[in-house]
Parts: sequence; structure tokens; C-alpha cells
Amino acid sequence: MPIPDPSERPVVLAQVMAAFAVVVAAFVAATVYSESRASVIDESALSIAQNAAPSIEYLAGGRAGLRQLALAEDEYVDTFLAGGHMSPEAVAAARATLEGDVHAYLSLPRYPGEGAAWDDAKHTLDELDRALVDVVAAVPQGPAHLRQADANFRAQVEAVARAFTDDLQINADNAARLADRIQRVSRRRRRLVFGLDGVCGLATLATALLVLRLLRRHQRLARAYEEALERRADELEAFAGRIAHDVRNALVPISLSVSQLGRMELGDPPRQWIATADRGVWRLFELVEGLLAFAKAGAQPVPGEATDVAEVIRDVVLAQRPSADAAGCELRVSAVEPCRVGCNPGVLTSLVGNLIGNAIKHTDGPIRRVDVSATMRGPVVRMVVEDTGPGVPEHLRESIFQPFVRGGSAAVGVGLGLATVRRLAEGHGGRAGVDPVSGGGSRFWIELPRLDPAAGAAGSPGNPVTSRNPRPGCSA
Repeated sequence: MPIPDPSERPVVLAQVMAAFAVVVAAFVAATVYSESRASVIDESALSIAQNAAPSIEYLAGGRAGLRQLALAEDEYVDTFLAGGHMSPEAVAAARATLEGDVHAYLSLPRYPGEGAAWDDAKHTLDELDRALVDVVAAVPQGPAHLRQADANFRAQVEAVARAFTDDLQINADNAARLADRIQRVSRRRRRLVFGLDGVCGLATLATALLVLRLLRRHQRLARAYEEALERRADELEAFAGRIAHDVRNALVPISLSVSQLGRMELGDPPRQWIATADRGVWRLFELVEGLLAFAKAGAQPVPGEATDVAEVIRDVVLAQRPSADAAGCELRVSAVEPCRVGCNPGVLTSLVGNLIGNAIKHTDGPIRRVDVSATMRGPVVRMVVEDTGPGVPEHLRESIFQPFVRGGSAAVGVGLGLATVRRLAEGHGGRAGVDPVSGGGSRFWIELPRLDPAAGAAGSPGNPVTSRNPRPGCSA
């Protein structure tokens, strides 16, 4: 599978960021423009609602009041011409009503050109008031003077009506202009917003495609990385098999020599030293035989093998105690239930030895303690190594079991110990992991399938299965 070119990554990331920037810019531009156009629409609508419409309403009311005033004046004149008598109160009331509408209109803002038109209307209103006074004053002067004053009054009513009509037209024109402005701005606003929404959609689609491209590239890289790890693991497995075979061959003469020394008549101190050396050589044989068998089996357990857990833990703790004492660490076994697991003693030695050695190396602080235990949990046996070290950060609790991953920049080793533990455990149908400890520290654990004591393959009280294999070149 071709590996993606690393130089493509900055280009793709730049494209993703550019597309994202386009989305954000289009969204911001749509929002800003929409708000600015909305303010124009609001301003125009407010002008119509608070100025043009009330002006039209008051001017229309003024024209109606003007008609009422003309009717009241006609009745007043006709009464006197007919020889009757009438109080001018009705005429005064009609004029007061007209004045109310005029006053309300004058309280509103003015549109351009409306001020000059109103000045003309105000002049005609003044003339109307004088003509009305002349009508009342002409009553005692006789019908001829009254008819002349009435004709003058009617002419002023027409003049005021025309002035009101001019002001009405100005306000109606402005209302129509503002309504047209609202329609035009709304259309432009919709077009631009829809256009920017389209740009956002296209940019979002482009971003999604670029992200998909990145994800596919990441998947290709992940597959290439996994394949590389598998190849390296296969190479390491083959290398481990060759090394184990060579070490096994080198141990044979050493084992024979130690066995010959053990048959010699020597004092107690030398015999104790020879016994210690013999146990050390025995553990090396177990470790090498287990790893060699595991490598030959293609990381699969050898059928029919069984190992006593307590015996292996005792031997590993005994071998690791000098290292623990040198590190000022208390190494203890808290609880080990009698049980067996289906693997070679060398494999279990490697598993437990890796966890204990790793715990001793990383335990620091005023309290340095490593505790080992093994308990049965249904169909599995859980072996736990708990320490009082700094603990494993949460983001490393899974990746720390990958090859060449270490617990931190200060960690020693090349990062293969815990990877070997998980590989061996999973190869034998088990699991390996780490949990945090309250108050600090780590709890590393491995689980392996428990063998049924009643099964023939696993051994029975009458037919036990040995947990050690004879050393090559030696008698069992």
C-alpha cells in the first residue's frame, strides 16, 4: 500500500483552514449585511409609522374639520339671511376642532419641502380666521355685506383645502418612497443573504471533502503504521527465537558444569552458592525455553502446558529481591491463591518478571513498595503488581502497551517490556492492562485462562502436571 506523502499534510490543512475561514467570513458578512439592511428597513418603517401615517391622518382630519366649519358657517349665514337669529358658538366649536387636528399635525417631524408647504397653509388659515371674523361682523350690516363676507370666507376655505391637499400629497409621496425603499432593500437583502448562504454551503461542502480526505489519509497512515509494527514485531519475534536458541545452546555447558559441581563433596558455603547458581540457570532455561516455544508456535501457546502460578511468583520475587533491595523498595507477596494457568513456565516468568522489574524501576518517593498478588476470578487468574510510583497518565494507559512507547521522557528502556507482556498475554487468550491507584501509584495486571484442576490436561491430584521442563543436557 502506498504511504501518503508527508508534504501533503500542510497543504491539506491549509486548504481546510481556508475553507473554514470562507465559511466564517461568509456567515459574518451575511449577518453584518442583514443587520445593516434591517436597520434601514426599520428606519423607513418607523418613519412611515411615526410621521407619514399620522400626518396623513391629522391632515385628513383637518380637511374634515374644515368641511364641518364651512357647513357651520353656511348654517349661520343662511339663518341670518332668512331673518332668524343664531349664536356663533357652533362655528367656534367647529374652528376649535380644526385647530386640534392642525396642532397635532404640527407636533410631528417634517419631511423635506413640507415646511414651505405648511407655511402657505398657515397663511391661508390666518386668512380664513379673518374671513370668519368678517362674517360675524357683517351680520349687523345687512344681507349685502353678509353675502360678500360669506363669499370671501368660502374662497379662503378653498385655499386652506388646497394647502392641506398639498401637505397630504407630500406625506403620501414620502410614505410611498419609503415603502418602495423597504421593498428594494428587502429584495437586495434576500438575494445577498441567499448568495452568501450558498457560499457557506459550498465552503462547508469543500471543508467536509477536505476533512474526509484527511481522514482517509490518516487511515492509510494508520494502516501503514500497523503494517510496519507487524513487520517489526515479526522481525523481533524471529530475532527473539534466534537469540533464545543461541542462549539455550550456551546455557547447556554451564548447566552441566553446575550439575557436576553439585555432585562434588564441598562444604556448606560452596554448596549454597552452587544451589543458587543452579536455580539461576534453571530460571534462565525456563525463560529461554518459554520464549523459544512461543516464537516457534507463532505467538500461540503450546497445547497441554500448565504452570503453577504460586511457584513462578515465588521464584520471580526471589530473583528480583536483590534489585528491589538495591533500589530501597519493599517487595512483598500479599496473597497468591493456589491455581494453574495454561502456559509455559518461561512465559509466565517473563510476564511476572517484566511487571515486577518495571514496578521496581519506576517506584520512587518516601514510600517505595511493590505488592504482588494472584487471585482467581471465575475462568481466569488475575495477577496484579501494584506499586507506589508516580502512576501512568490517563492518556498513556493504553498506548504504553504498544511497542517503543515509554511512560515518559525520563523512563528507561526501549519500550518493549510492556508490549511483550500484552503480546504474550493475548497470545495465550488473556489480557493485560493498568489501573490507577487511589493516592498515587499504578496497578498493572494480567489475566490468563485458569486450568480446571479436574481436567486431565491440566493435571489432577493423582496425575499432577509438572511446572518445569527438564533442562537440555541434564536429567530431570
